[in-house]
Amino acid sequence: MKNIILSAMATASLLASPSVMASEAYITATGGLPYSFTGTFDVFKGINIVGCNVVLTVTGPDGTGDGKHAATPPRASHVDIASIGSSNVTLSFSGGTPAACAAGVQYVGFSSVSYTPTAYNNGVLTFHNLNLNTPLTPNGCYGDLPLTWDGVKLSASGTLPDRANPGVGPDCHFTGDLYADDTSTLFSVSGDFDH
Repeated sequence: MKNIILSAMATASLLASPSVMASEAYITATGGLPYSFTGTFDVFKGINIVGCNVVLTVTGPDGTGDGKHAATPPRASHVDIASIGSSNVTLSFSGGTPAACAAGVQYVGFSSVSYTPTAYNNGVLTFHNLNLNTPLTPNGCYGDLPLTWDGVKLSASGTLPDRANPGVGPDCHFTGDLYADDTSTLFSVSGDFDH
């Protein structure tokens, strides 16, 4: 019994020790901030808008100097995904056929962002509680939108429920790809030891 108690105390001490560190997901690129992704989405919410030009830009917060990612790789300049807020992201829609993307889909904000890795520099970036206005059709859309990162692009193939009538609709449907403007863009969890 004494050995079990000592073992439990040693384990608890190890877990509380600052030398035992947790990993945190981050984005980095050799060109530094901002990190931009551009491409096209097809959007459907009561009306079908094909070929929306979409630009997603992450402007921070800049994690340079916080002591994370000091090794190469990863690079010191980075953004911890969990720290990204609505004020650090711009999401714009333009063009499309009919040319209604800017009028038809407007970014409002989101509550948080998470990243789930599936392999090195591959994973799923999810915008939680993404809020979009849709002035050409009623109610807007609100919900979680996962984007799959394959090392080159973020791909969307998902649905945001109707904001006023979840489960009834009409929902927002998105399909398309956003390519990283900086080809060195890396999504990772390795080497980030900040706890």
